[in-house]
Amino acid sequence: MAPPKPRKPNPPRKTSRPAEGSRTNKEPSAPRKHDPHKSGKHKQPALPTPLITSAGGTPSVLSGWSSNPSSSTKELHITYTDYFDTTGLIDFAYQQFVFDPSFSPMISQSDTVSPFNLCKVTSVKLYALPRFNVDTSASSVLFVFGLPVISGDLDTCAAQQSTLLTPTTTSKWVVVGSWTANKIFKDSNVTPALDNKGNTALGSWVLLDPDTLSPSTKVVQCRIEFKVSQTIPQVTQASYSIPTSDDASVWSKILTATPVVQDILAQVTGAGSSL
Repeated sequence: MAPPKPRKPNPPRKTSRPAEGSRTNKEPSAPRKHDPHKSGKHKQPALPTPLITSAGGTPSVLSGWSSNPSSSTKELHITYTDYFDTTGLIDFAYQQFVFDPSFSPMISQSDTVSPFNLCKVTSVKLYALPRFNVDTSASSVLFVFGLPVISGDLDTCAAQQSTLLTPTTTSKWVVVGSWTANKIFKDSNVTPALDNKGNTALGSWVLLDPDTLSPSTKVVQCRIEFKVSQTIPQVTQASYSIPTSDDASVWSKILTATPVVQDILAQVTGAGSSL
């Protein structure tokens, strides 16, 4: 058998060199400079609006408002908080929170300030603190809440709520009544209950024995939080009273009361358009 023939080596590949002076022989061009002013895609970010400062140069509570902070198109949103106890009285078991919406403690009253600059109550929450580490049957209480309102010529009640408070091993507040102005008054034919002095009721309540539904003698600590919108800011005072009554008409009528100026926790929770 004949030996195999040796393989011929592959010929070298032909390479084509670009002609002298062609584009590929030129020096690489410099990168183009980007001009952000000529491009619509990259705009310089807007500078933040400067704060409105007081005479001393410190930012005021009106920071972030327009150049005309006195305009009524903006309102302060304020949250009030107060703590109190229920009566524990059988003859005067009904209570009510009466609020004066015309009181403005932020600035002193004068001829240049209207005494009728009413604030608008936007929401109310009433909390109760159940007793704890005590016998259940001896400490359970039924907390009944309602909001007096007016529908035409009829005195009636809205936002009704009943909550059974039982002893607990932890200290935790329980919401026993709440309402918002948008849900109650916006698309309805009811209006807030007012007396002849312009005071308004934020809620009425009574504590009952869950077995007999008679007034309870137990005392429960309560906390109320309500938010208002007003063009004049408020700080640490409000005009209100918490009267008692022996009449169940508290559910539909405002009690006779004389709100007095009292210390209360108030904080500015925001500013925005009128509600």
